[in-house]
Amino acid sequence: MNYFADFTTVTATAPPDQMICSAPFDVTFTGDATPNHFWDFGDGTGTSTLQNPMYTYADSGVYTVMYVAIDSSTCNIADTVYFTITLNLEPELTAVFDLPTVDPCTSPDSLEVNLTFTGAPGAADSLFWDLGDGTTYIDSTSLSHFYTSQGVYVITMEAWDFTCGTYATITDTVDFTLSFSYAVADASPNILACDPPFDVTFDGGTPPPPMSFWDFDDGTTSTLTNPTHTFLDTGHYDILYVAIDSSTCNIADSVWLTVDILEAEQFSATLDFDPPPPCGSDSIVVNLAFTGTGADSLAWDFGDGTIIENDTIVSHVYYTPGVYTISLYAEDTLCDKTETVNNVLYFYGNPNSEVIVPNVFTPNQDGKNDYILFSGVDPNAEFTWTIFNRWGKPIFETVRRGQAWDGTNMFNAKPLEAGLYYYELIFRDQCTDEDKIITGFIHLMR
Repeated sequence: MNYFADFTTVTATAPPDQMICSAPFDVTFTGDATPNHFWDFGDGTGTSTLQNPMYTYADSGVYTVMYVAIDSSTCNIADTVYFTITLNLEPELTAVFDLPTVDPCTSPDSLEVNLTFTGAPGAADSLFWDLGDGTTYIDSTSLSHFYTSQGVYVITMEAWDFTCGTYATITDTVDFTLSFSYAVADASPNILACDPPFDVTFDGGTPPPPMSFWDFDDGTTSTLTNPTHTFLDTGHYDILYVAIDSSTCNIADSVWLTVDILEAEQFSATLDFDPPPPCGSDSIVVNLAFTGTGADSLAWDFGDGTIIENDTIVSHVYYTPGVYTISLYAEDTLCDKTETVNNVLYFYGNPNSEVIVPNVFTPNQDGKNDYILFSGVDPNAEFTWTIFNRWGKPIFETVRRGQAWDGTNMFNAKPLEAGLYYYELIFRDQCTDEDKIITGFIHLMR
């Protein structure tokens, strides 16, 4: 007979202690591989017979959990273990920054700020304050600090809760900048008006003030920023302008300016100019006269670099052919009136030129002598150049300077046969100012 003693026991394995720092407090438990289980979650209400239950705690706290592993086939039938569940509410890491506003019209030597950590007592395991000016504080829950230099400073508080691993940072900005703001009356300069109606526009400056007041020294006023005022009589007026801004330190600022209303002289400028013939001599003389009134200053510009000032009668000689713009600049300095009169002088000298029309060309597209064009006509003169075939029918016509004939019929763009073609060139002669006609033949060779 064999007798074997086999003692088996059940053993309950305790899960590790747990800590949770934020709701909902859902905790999952893991039991042993035994047939039966019993959990008491330590809050006086919750139990379970599941192997791996999940239980939601209603509130934070420290709970002792009992776990019983049950196996009726073993000698001890059941085994019990205890472990702890810690449930913490996540701490609020907050602060209040008491940052005063600087009065723009004062000049304090310093600015005091008051800073307070407003989280629950003991909520923060560590505090760090950075005042933005190089000053720092550690683990102070309430502090006062003075800024003695003007500037804009960023204040930062950093807080740590090591138990739950919570971190928070709070920032704010303090502006310790003294800004002395003043209302400034910036009126337009003194005004001289010479032409009726005597409407004068005043400028209250930029940017304009919220309110304005003008006294025009003739019994009238205005509250517009940029008023236009009509003075009814000539004379000298002392104008008062007040710029008003209640948000500034001085509230209002005043300035004076003057307006002089004068009856201006009648002003006109004319250039007495009888242009000489443009051709036939090696030089040309022009005689000019100012026939206007009311001018304090004169300047004659002859267009060749010569300028004569303040003479009412002038004479000038041109030796170089050309086209000259003669200008008279007249100015009334008192009333700031100006007038410029221009006239054009054509001086062609004593030309000895002739109109040239080539009599042969070869439009064969070899880049040589492919076009025909006349020369010698006044570049400013009107002209008409017409070319005819042997039957007298026009095959080319132009009034455009620089347009050459390329040997084609301009009306159908077809190349023309070799042969003689008759032309007429009608133009206005630059010296005689008469129309002239030149005729001839052009030999087109292929």
